[in-house]
Amino acid sequence: MRVALDAWVPEDLKAGPFTLDRAREVGLTKRQLRSKAWRRLGPEVYAWVGLRDSPSLKLAAVALRLPAGTPFCGRTAAWLHNIESLLAEPIEATVPPTCRSVAGLRVTRATSDRTKS
Repeated sequence: MRVALDAWVPEDLKAGPFTLDRAREVGLTKRQLRSKAWRRLGPEVYAWVGLRDSPSLKLAAVALRLPAGTPFCGRTAAWLHNIESLLAEPIEATVPPTCRSVAGLRVTRATSDRTKS
């Protein structure tokens, strides 16, 4: 059975991953996000199934789970700067010392100008 990919998919949710809060802002419920038109990329992070899976999509989804301005580091940063040819697992980021751990992510805790609130 083929899913109608455009069945009530708000245009701004077709561009990239989004949070459950953003989905609610445009009128979607958590139950609607369980349909075949959406896929879950992480805790309360979703994407429209019409988006091609890619390392960039994965990083954008992870970034939604981190404090604003959190820099990626290590091999993840190397991939972003075209030094590494493949995005390594786990994704690595530098978070403020007060940030909780993020499942599926290797974190380094540090205070920097980019991670200060």
